[in-house]
Amino acid sequence: LAFNDERGLIHVLEHLGFAYRQQAMYDQAIETIQLHCHLAETIQDTYRVCTALRNLGNVYFEQGNNEQAFVSLINALAIAQEYSYLRENIDVLNDLAGVLWSQSNKNQAFQYLQQALEMAIDIGYQQMIGYLIGNIGVLYDTNGDYDAALSCYLHDLRLNIALGSLTLLTR
Repeated sequence: LAFNDERGLIHVLEHLGFAYRQQAMYDQAIETIQLHCHLAETIQDTYRVCTALRNLGNVYFEQGNNEQAFVSLINALAIAQEYSYLRENIDVLNDLAGVLWSQSNKNQAFQYLQQALEMAIDIGYQQMIGYLIGNIGVLYDTNGDYDAALSCYLHDLRLNIALGSLTLLTR
């Protein structure tokens, strides 16, 4: 493959992999994201390697392959932490919490969500703050702590209204 714009190709592959994932075309998504990751590694673009691993982890999670999802996400987290990709770090912690929660490891999931929330607050990542509070509410809800869950959901709602971003409520 002779191509002069590797970064542009990586960008296209990232979007293509996401589109395949959205359409539940998981084999194509995995193949595309793995190529995205390989090319990013080739040009030493650690941020794009991190995003590829995160996307790959999410595809595996959606397939029900929690073991592969966890491995990909842990690798993405290591890169995010090493290179101080703060938003990606927060997003990966949230994704890891989802994998752990699905495996009934709710304590570790809660810890990851709390860690992500603290980081989001520290950097002012407003949209993710509400999202994380909502996810913490889900954990409370599944544990039967409905008052705490309701408090989280209402806080998430207030944040979304303040941001003028009610579309986030449909996620």
